Amino acid sequence: MDVFAGSGTTAAVAEKLGRRWIVCDFGKHAIYTMQKRMLRIGESKALGKEVKKNQKYDNPPKPFCVVSTGAYDFSRIMKLRENRDAYVDFVLGLFQISRDEKDLSGKYRLINIFGEKDGDPVEVYPVWDDEYLKNIRIDADYLKGIILQSGGKLKGNYYIITPETCTLIGDMAMKNSGGDDLYFKMLKFPYKILEDVSRNFQIQEQPSAQENVNNLINSTGFYFNDNVEIETEKTEEGLKITRFETSILDKQGERLKGLDGLAMLLVDIDYDGEIFDMDRTVFARDISENGEIKLEGLTESVAVIAIDKHGNESKPFIIGNT
Repeated sequence: MDVFAGSGTTAAVAEKLGRRWIVCDFGKHAIYTMQKRMLRIGESKALGKEVKKNQKYDNPPKPFCVVSTGAYDFSRIMKLRENRDAYVDFVLGLFQISRDEKDLSGKYRLINIFGEKDGDPVEVYPVWDDEYLKNIRIDADYLKGIILQSGGKLKGNYYIITPETCTLIGDMAMKNSGGDDLYFKMLKFPYKILEDVSRNFQIQEQPSAQENVNNLINSTGFYFNDNVEIETEKTEEGLKITRFETSILDKQGERLKGLDGLAMLLVDIDYDGEIFDMDRTVFARDISENGEIKLEGLTESVAVIAIDKHGNESKPFIIGNT
Protein backbone atom coordinates (compact mmCIF):
# COMPACT_ATOMS: atom_id res chain seq x y z
CA MET A 1 0.00 0.00 0.00
CA ASP A 2 1.30 3.43 -0.97
CA VAL A 3 -0.68 6.43 0.29
CA PHE A 4 1.46 8.97 -1.61
CA ALA A 5 1.50 6.98 -4.82
CA GLY A 6 2.46 9.65 -7.36
CA SER A 7 2.88 7.92 -10.72
CA GLY A 8 1.98 4.46 -9.37
CA THR A 9 5.34 2.66 -9.30
CA THR A 10 4.32 0.67 -6.23
CA ALA A 11 1.18 -0.60 -7.96
CA ALA A 12 3.00 -1.45 -11.19
CA VAL A 13 5.74 -3.43 -9.47
CA ALA A 14 3.28 -5.20 -7.16
CA GLU A 15 1.13 -6.13 -10.15
CA LYS A 16 4.06 -7.70 -11.98
CA LEU A 17 5.05 -9.64 -8.84
CA GLY A 18 1.54 -11.04 -8.50
CA ARG A 19 0.80 -9.05 -5.37
CA ARG A 20 -2.39 -7.22 -4.46
CA TRP A 21 -2.04 -3.48 -4.01
CA ILE A 22 -3.74 -0.27 -2.86
CA VAL A 23 -2.44 3.13 -3.96
CA CYS A 24 -3.78 6.55 -2.98
CA ASP A 25 -3.24 10.15 -3.99
CA PHE A 26 -5.13 13.42 -3.59
CA GLY A 27 -3.92 14.83 -6.91
CA LYS A 28 -6.30 14.03 -9.74
CA HIS A 29 -3.47 14.17 -12.29
CA ALA A 30 -1.71 11.44 -10.29
CA ILE A 31 -4.87 9.33 -10.14
CA TYR A 32 -5.33 9.36 -13.92
CA THR A 33 -1.60 8.83 -14.50
CA MET A 34 -1.73 5.70 -12.35
CA GLN A 35 -4.85 4.47 -14.11
CA LYS A 36 -3.19 4.94 -17.50
CA ARG A 37 -0.05 3.14 -16.31
CA MET A 38 -2.02 0.14 -15.08
CA LEU A 39 -4.16 -0.05 -18.22
CA ARG A 40 -1.00 -0.17 -20.34
CA ILE A 41 1.13 -2.28 -18.01
CA GLY A 42 1.48 -5.02 -20.64
CA GLU A 43 3.61 -2.66 -22.74
CA SER A 44 6.11 -2.03 -19.92
CA LYS A 45 9.26 -3.92 -19.00
CA ALA A 46 8.95 -7.34 -17.38
CA LEU A 47 10.53 -8.11 -14.00
CA GLY A 48 12.58 -11.10 -12.86
CA LYS A 49 16.05 -12.63 -13.01
CA GLU A 50 15.26 -14.69 -16.10
CA VAL A 51 13.84 -11.74 -18.04
CA LYS A 52 15.65 -10.86 -21.26
CA LYS A 53 16.69 -7.32 -22.13
CA ASN A 54 13.75 -5.21 -23.33
CA GLN A 55 11.31 -8.10 -22.68
CA LYS A 56 7.79 -6.78 -22.13
CA TYR A 57 5.50 -7.79 -19.27
CA ASP A 58 2.92 -8.60 -21.94
CA ASN A 59 0.02 -9.30 -19.55
CA PRO A 60 -3.17 -7.32 -19.05
CA PRO A 61 -3.80 -5.87 -15.58
CA LYS A 62 -5.97 -7.80 -13.19
CA PRO A 63 -9.32 -6.07 -12.57
CA PHE A 64 -9.00 -2.96 -10.38
CA CYS A 65 -11.23 -0.05 -9.43
CA VAL A 66 -10.75 3.66 -8.82
CA VAL A 67 -12.55 4.75 -5.66
CA SER A 68 -13.17 8.20 -4.19
CA THR A 69 -13.43 7.82 -0.41
CA GLY A 70 -14.66 10.22 2.24
CA ALA A 71 -16.34 12.33 -0.41
CA TYR A 72 -19.78 13.86 0.15
CA ASP A 73 -22.07 15.89 -2.06
CA PHE A 74 -22.74 18.92 0.16
CA SER A 75 -25.71 20.24 -1.84
CA ARG A 76 -27.51 16.91 -1.50
CA ILE A 77 -26.84 16.61 2.23
CA MET A 78 -28.40 19.98 2.96
CA LYS A 79 -31.56 19.26 0.91
CA LEU A 80 -32.79 16.90 3.57
CA ARG A 81 -36.33 16.31 2.34
CA GLU A 82 -35.25 15.30 -1.14
CA ASN A 83 -32.09 13.49 -0.07
CA ARG A 84 -32.71 11.80 3.24
CA ASP A 85 -30.51 8.86 2.26
CA ALA A 86 -27.52 11.10 1.55
CA TYR A 87 -27.84 12.65 4.99
CA VAL A 88 -28.21 9.25 6.69
CA ASP A 89 -25.10 7.90 4.96
CA PHE A 90 -23.14 11.03 5.88
CA VAL A 91 -23.92 11.03 9.62
CA LEU A 92 -23.41 7.28 9.90
CA GLY A 93 -20.00 7.84 8.34
CA LEU A 94 -19.16 10.47 10.96
CA PHE A 95 -19.17 7.68 13.54
CA GLN A 96 -17.69 4.96 11.29
CA ILE A 97 -20.95 3.03 11.13
CA SER A 98 -21.94 1.24 7.95
CA ARG A 99 -25.48 1.47 6.69
CA ASP A 100 -27.31 -1.84 6.96
CA GLU A 101 -29.61 -2.66 4.05
CA LYS A 102 -31.60 -5.18 6.08
CA ASP A 103 -35.04 -4.33 7.41
CA LEU A 104 -33.80 -3.12 10.78
CA SER A 105 -36.93 -1.05 11.38
CA GLY A 106 -38.93 -4.26 11.20
CA LYS A 107 -36.44 -6.11 13.36
CA TYR A 108 -36.65 -3.57 16.18
CA ARG A 109 -40.25 -2.41 15.49
CA LEU A 110 -38.94 1.16 15.22
CA ILE A 111 -38.54 3.56 12.33
CA ASN A 112 -35.27 5.36 11.56
CA ILE A 113 -33.02 2.45 12.49
CA PHE A 114 -30.36 2.48 9.74
CA GLY A 115 -27.46 0.55 11.18
CA GLU A 116 -26.03 -1.45 14.04
CA LYS A 117 -23.03 -0.80 16.27
CA ASP A 118 -21.60 -3.94 17.83
CA GLY A 119 -24.95 -5.64 17.23
CA ASP A 120 -27.03 -2.88 18.83
CA PRO A 121 -29.48 -0.61 16.95
CA VAL A 122 -28.47 2.83 15.66
CA GLU A 123 -31.19 5.42 15.16
CA VAL A 124 -30.64 8.49 13.00
CA TYR A 125 -32.67 11.33 14.48
CA PRO A 126 -35.02 12.43 11.67
CA VAL A 127 -34.03 16.05 11.08
CA TRP A 128 -35.54 15.74 7.58
CA ASP A 129 -38.93 15.89 9.30
CA ASP A 130 -39.73 19.55 10.09
CA GLU A 131 -41.68 18.60 13.22
CA TYR A 132 -38.66 16.85 14.69
CA LEU A 133 -36.19 19.50 13.56
CA LYS A 134 -38.19 22.45 14.92
CA ASN A 135 -40.37 21.24 17.77
CA ILE A 136 -39.26 17.87 19.14
CA ARG A 137 -36.19 17.27 21.30
CA ILE A 138 -34.69 14.11 22.74
CA ASP A 139 -35.58 13.97 26.42
CA ALA A 140 -36.64 11.31 28.91
CA ASP A 141 -40.16 11.14 27.42
CA TYR A 142 -38.71 10.64 23.93
CA LEU A 143 -36.68 7.66 25.22
CA LYS A 144 -39.71 6.21 27.03
CA GLY A 145 -41.57 6.42 23.72
CA ILE A 146 -38.86 4.31 22.06
CA ILE A 147 -39.24 1.64 24.73
CA LEU A 148 -43.03 1.64 24.32
CA GLN A 149 -42.98 1.51 20.51
CA SER A 150 -40.51 -1.37 20.49
CA GLY A 151 -42.76 -3.49 22.66
CA GLY A 152 -40.64 -3.01 25.75
CA LYS A 153 -38.12 -5.70 24.83
CA LEU A 154 -35.08 -3.59 23.93
CA LYS A 155 -32.04 -4.14 26.14
CA GLY A 156 -28.35 -3.47 26.00
CA ASN A 157 -27.28 -0.34 24.10
CA TYR A 158 -29.38 1.89 21.87
CA TYR A 159 -27.53 4.57 19.89
CA ILE A 160 -28.99 7.80 18.56
CA ILE A 161 -27.08 9.93 16.06
CA THR A 162 -28.30 13.47 16.47
CA PRO A 163 -27.28 17.11 16.06
CA GLU A 164 -26.43 18.31 19.54
CA THR A 165 -29.10 21.01 19.32
CA CYS A 166 -31.79 18.33 19.07
CA THR A 167 -31.16 16.68 22.42
CA LEU A 168 -31.71 17.96 25.95
CA ILE A 169 -30.00 15.03 27.65
CA GLY A 170 -26.84 12.95 27.54
CA ASP A 171 -26.42 9.19 27.88
CA MET A 172 -29.13 7.68 30.05
CA ALA A 173 -30.05 4.25 31.45
CA MET A 174 -33.66 3.04 31.70
CA LYS A 175 -35.48 -0.21 32.36
CA ASN A 176 -37.47 -2.08 29.74
CA SER A 177 -40.81 -3.73 30.49
CA GLY A 178 -39.02 -6.81 31.81
CA GLY A 179 -36.80 -4.85 34.16
CA ASP A 180 -33.66 -5.24 32.03
CA ASP A 181 -31.28 -2.32 31.60
CA LEU A 182 -31.39 -0.31 28.39
CA TYR A 183 -28.58 2.19 27.85
CA PHE A 184 -29.31 5.10 25.53
CA LYS A 185 -26.09 6.50 24.08
CA MET A 186 -26.07 9.83 22.23
CA LEU A 187 -23.75 10.17 19.26
CA LYS A 188 -23.89 13.95 18.96
CA PHE A 189 -22.38 16.32 16.44
CA PRO A 190 -22.75 20.07 15.86
CA TYR A 191 -25.46 20.60 13.25
CA LYS A 192 -23.39 23.41 11.77
CA ILE A 193 -20.74 20.85 10.87
CA LEU A 194 -22.67 20.16 7.70
CA GLU A 195 -21.78 23.61 6.45
CA ASP A 196 -18.65 24.53 8.36
CA VAL A 197 -16.77 21.38 7.53
CA SER A 198 -17.59 21.65 3.85
CA ARG A 199 -16.69 25.29 3.36
CA ASN A 200 -14.14 26.32 5.94
CA PHE A 201 -11.38 23.75 5.69
CA GLN A 202 -8.16 24.70 3.93
CA ILE A 203 -7.29 23.00 0.67
CA GLN A 204 -4.23 23.35 -1.52
CA GLU A 205 -5.39 23.85 -5.08
CA GLN A 206 -4.78 21.27 -7.78
CA PRO A 207 -1.81 22.26 -9.99
CA SER A 208 -2.56 24.52 -12.96
CA ALA A 209 0.93 24.25 -14.45
CA GLN A 210 3.30 21.36 -15.20
CA GLU A 211 6.02 22.54 -12.81
CA ASN A 212 3.56 22.41 -9.89
CA VAL A 213 2.25 18.92 -10.53
CA ASN A 214 4.27 17.35 -7.69
CA ASN A 215 3.38 19.94 -5.06
CA LEU A 216 2.04 18.43 -1.84
CA ILE A 217 -1.73 18.72 -1.64
CA ASN A 218 -3.27 18.91 1.83
CA SER A 219 -6.84 18.75 3.04
CA THR A 220 -8.26 18.95 6.54
CA GLY A 221 -11.81 18.01 7.45
CA PHE A 222 -14.15 16.27 5.06
CA TYR A 223 -13.87 16.34 1.30
CA PHE A 224 -17.07 17.30 -0.51
CA ASN A 225 -17.82 16.76 -4.18
CA ASP A 226 -18.98 19.79 -6.12
CA ASN A 227 -20.48 19.68 -9.58
CA VAL A 228 -18.28 20.45 -12.60
CA GLU A 229 -19.50 20.73 -16.17
CA ILE A 230 -17.47 21.03 -19.36
CA GLU A 231 -18.30 21.30 -23.06
CA THR A 232 -15.71 21.46 -25.82
CA GLU A 233 -15.56 21.35 -29.60
CA LYS A 234 -12.92 20.51 -32.17
CA THR A 235 -11.08 23.22 -34.03
CA GLU A 236 -8.48 23.17 -36.78
CA GLU A 237 -5.70 23.41 -34.20
CA GLY A 238 -7.20 21.22 -31.46
CA LEU A 239 -10.02 21.98 -29.03
CA LYS A 240 -11.97 24.92 -27.68
CA ILE A 241 -13.76 25.01 -24.35
CA THR A 242 -17.23 26.40 -25.00
CA ARG A 243 -18.59 26.01 -21.46
CA PHE A 244 -17.02 25.40 -18.07
CA GLU A 245 -18.81 25.64 -14.75
CA THR A 246 -17.79 24.86 -11.19
CA SER A 247 -19.39 25.88 -7.91
CA ILE A 248 -16.19 26.24 -5.88
CA LEU A 249 -15.37 29.53 -4.15
CA ASP A 250 -12.21 31.59 -4.01
CA LYS A 251 -10.54 32.59 -0.72
CA GLN A 252 -12.81 35.64 -0.48
CA GLY A 253 -15.90 33.43 -0.65
CA GLU A 254 -16.79 34.46 -4.21
CA ARG A 255 -17.77 31.91 -6.84
CA LEU A 256 -15.08 31.45 -9.48
CA LYS A 257 -16.32 32.44 -12.93
CA GLY A 258 -15.33 31.41 -16.44
CA LEU A 259 -12.10 29.44 -16.63
CA ASP A 260 -10.77 30.88 -13.35
CA GLY A 261 -11.69 27.72 -11.45
CA LEU A 262 -10.15 25.30 -14.00
CA ALA A 263 -6.93 23.52 -13.01
CA MET A 264 -6.45 21.12 -15.91
CA LEU A 265 -8.12 19.33 -18.80
CA LEU A 266 -7.50 15.61 -19.26
CA VAL A 267 -7.83 14.34 -22.83
CA ASP A 268 -8.38 10.85 -24.22
CA ILE A 269 -7.54 11.34 -27.91
CA ASP A 270 -9.09 8.00 -29.01
CA TYR A 271 -11.86 7.32 -26.50
CA ASP A 272 -13.30 3.81 -26.83
CA GLY A 273 -16.65 4.71 -25.25
CA GLU A 274 -16.02 2.73 -22.06
CA ILE A 275 -12.72 3.45 -20.30
CA PHE A 276 -11.27 6.95 -20.10
CA ASP A 277 -7.56 6.48 -20.84
CA MET A 278 -5.76 9.80 -20.36
CA ASP A 279 -3.41 10.57 -23.26
CA ARG A 280 -2.77 14.27 -22.73
CA THR A 281 -2.94 16.73 -19.85
CA VAL A 282 -3.51 20.40 -20.62
CA PHE A 283 -2.91 22.67 -17.65
CA ALA A 284 -4.89 25.88 -17.22
CA ARG A 285 -1.84 28.01 -17.87
CA ASP A 286 -1.61 26.55 -21.39
CA ILE A 287 -5.23 27.36 -22.27
CA SER A 288 -5.93 30.71 -23.93
CA GLU A 289 -8.35 33.17 -22.36
CA ASN A 290 -11.03 32.25 -24.92
CA GLY A 291 -10.62 28.55 -24.14
CA GLU A 292 -8.60 27.49 -27.19
CA ILE A 293 -6.14 24.60 -26.87
CA LYS A 294 -3.56 23.45 -29.38
CA LEU A 295 -3.55 19.65 -29.66
CA GLU A 296 -2.41 17.24 -32.34
CA GLY A 297 -3.40 13.65 -33.03
CA LEU A 298 -7.10 13.87 -32.17
CA THR A 299 -9.23 11.06 -33.61
CA GLU A 300 -12.91 10.89 -34.52
CA SER A 301 -13.79 10.07 -30.91
CA VAL A 302 -12.29 12.30 -28.23
CA ALA A 303 -13.27 12.63 -24.56
CA VAL A 304 -12.24 15.24 -22.02
CA ILE A 305 -12.52 15.52 -18.24
CA ALA A 306 -12.19 18.89 -16.51
CA ILE A 307 -10.54 19.11 -13.07
CA ASP A 308 -11.27 22.25 -11.08
CA LYS A 309 -8.85 23.82 -8.60
CA HIS A 310 -10.34 21.87 -5.67
CA GLY A 311 -10.01 18.53 -7.42
CA ASN A 312 -13.65 18.10 -8.44
CA GLU A 313 -13.99 16.50 -11.84
CA SER A 314 -16.57 16.52 -14.60
CA LYS A 315 -18.03 13.49 -16.27
CA PRO A 316 -16.29 12.63 -19.55
CA PHE A 317 -17.50 14.93 -22.34
CA ILE A 318 -17.39 13.11 -25.65
CA ILE A 319 -16.61 14.95 -28.88
CA GLY A 320 -17.51 13.11 -32.07
CA ASN A 321 -16.29 13.81 -35.55
CA THR A 322 -17.17 17.31 -36.84
